[in-house]
Amino acid sequence: MIMEIELQRKLGAMIRAVKDISNVIKTLDEYPTEINLVGGTPLNHAINRGRYEIVKYIVERGANVNDLYDKNYSPLMSAVNGKNIEMVKLLLENGADVNLKDKYGNDALWKAVFNYNFEIVKLLVEAGADPFKADSHENYSNYDGAKDLMPVTGEIINYFDSLK
Repeated sequence: MIMEIELQRKLGAMIRAVKDISNVIKTLDEYPTEINLVGGTPLNHAINRGRYEIVKYIVERGANVNDLYDKNYSPLMSAVNGKNIEMVKLLLENGADVNLKDKYGNDALWKAVFNYNFEIVKLLVEAGADPFKADSHENYSNYDGAKDLMPVTGEIINYFDSLK
């Protein structure tokens, strides 16, 4: 456990600081089984820092693209919140689950709607997200959420209506 915590700190600091991925590659080559550290994976650190090349490398090495960090955020949800379209595409291409829910019952599509990001909304729907499905509490859909955020989500509402 102490080794895991120390390695987690080392990888987190490294991802925050590096301009290229050479140190990350070296560390993950040295500790290949730690690619999915509990409590803060290298993937989560890289996504939150917007380090696309590091994310790509880590995903190619087998990182779990559906890991729920602290039962709250999947890597896809973090990329959506960061409004990073290329990272969202990369995660979707590598099996990210668009319907994974956080501890509040929200999915990546809700985060895209809430952030008024039409391009990412379309990507997620094309990947299988359902804007009309109720949340985990069975009482509110992403479509309902978009309607509540009008008028800023008008484009999203029109898109959802076209899917009916």
